[in-house]
Amino acid sequence: MPLFKTLGRLLKGQPPYQPQDDMGYKVDRPNDDAEFEKPANRTPQYAADTNSGAKVLPAVLIEEIKSHVSGNQLECYGYVRNESPYNVSLDKVTLFGSKREIDATLKAGERREFLLYAGPTPTSPNNHIADLQFFDANHDYFVSHHDVLLRHHDTTYDIERIHFTGLTDI
Repeated sequence: MPLFKTLGRLLKGQPPYQPQDDMGYKVDRPNDDAEFEKPANRTPQYAADTNSGAKVLPAVLIEEIKSHVSGNQLECYGYVRNESPYNVSLDKVTLFGSKREIDATLKAGERREFLLYAGPTPTSPNNHIADLQFFDANHDYFVSHHDVLLRHHDTTYDIERIHFTGLTDI
């Protein structure tokens, strides 16, 4: 789902991800990188109400994810993009209930691949949430929430796609 559609819903007070968006599991994006060709021209941000007025939340999300199954072990690599106009520090990611330290800095507009999960292959479709924790130069922490679409293989699951669902200031 395009990032601007998500932003529009957040600003209207609606849930950012709607089931009708991609629940048919049809990917209708001819070129995923087309919307990221000119990061200087687009600086999506999220507004959150605070006691002192509106606060701009940095847009950092997992764009795409690849998984590799080897026996009963699963490795998941994902591209993380910093869509904010300033640097952010990635802290950790939680995927399949397991936390993994990232401890890296992304410059404004930067996109980089990280190992997000390495562990046992999931045997249940119940844990399909991914959370990416990061902070800005003021050490203000945020969580980028994602819904993970799982692919079933006999008795195990791996990741097919990931969807950004929202951002929280913690």
